[in-house]
Amino acid sequence: MTRFVDALEDPALRPEVVDVLRRVDPKVAKQLDLVRPYLQLGQVDLVYQLLFAELERDRRPGRGAGHQRRMVARGEAFRKHPRFGELADRMGLADYWKQYGYPDGCRAGPDASVVCS
Repeated sequence: MTRFVDALEDPALRPEVVDVLRRVDPKVAKQLDLVRPYLQLGQVDLVYQLLFAELERDRRPGRGAGHQRRMVARGEAFRKHPRFGELADRMGLADYWKQYGYPDGCRAGPDASVVCS
């Protein structure tokens, strides 16, 4: 845990900590359970990789990475990623936001259902 906290302050330590997290036994914690720490370490692309892989495993609308919805709605840097609109569609968030309002900095886009800046 100390190394993780140190890596938050020192980006040079992050690759080592990410490597340790990637090797966590799935019986201890699934990789999806580590989304928040990965985001804190700046691993946005890795998080997208994990979330899309989960959505591929469970293709039911609104399923798969559903337990991550609250986290996704709050992660500003995460929402600015070019793949965010596609992820929001796949998770069923775009339809929800159309009805109840978009997160701060997000709106319906001309080429994507959700665009965030």
